[in-house]
Amino acid sequence: MRRVTLSQIEAFCCIVRYGSFRAAASHLNLTQPTLSIRIRSMEDVLGFRLFKKVGRGTQPTMDAEGILPQAERLLVMADDFAARPKPTDALRGSLRLGAPECFGTICLPDLLGPAACHHDRPGAGALQGDQCARARYRLHHRAQDGRPRSPRAAGRLTP
Repeated sequence: MRRVTLSQIEAFCCIVRYGSFRAAASHLNLTQPTLSIRIRSMEDVLGFRLFKKVGRGTQPTMDAEGILPQAERLLVMADDFAARPKPTDALRGSLRLGAPECFGTICLPDLLGPAACHHDRPGAGALQGDQCARARYRLHHRAQDGRPRSPRAAGRLTP
């Protein structure tokens, strides 16, 4: 089953709006033969003529005037579809949080749930015991440029 395409509908509406194939082709940045082929294909699918020649221009036939409101609505819908908000890019990288155990158990799942939906690889891990102390030490002893200092440069590494 052949269907009418959006490019055919756009060509049809543009010819009606501008009153000639030449002006419509210029507006759509197409050649006049390309526009004529689109209209001919649309006429084949619909089973009736869309335009009649009047002097140097064209006018829609009665059948074409009948489908014009629906064709214009389809173009508006296509524009709305293309203009819909785009999803944001997935978050990248790692996020490390330090929190008391009760906060991490009770509150963090609710806080991080929405972010996990947008993250490319959601996952969770927990530091316990002396891992927390080492992590606190590394955060506290960072160089000015944000890179961790070596344990020797920082003095000593405490668990």
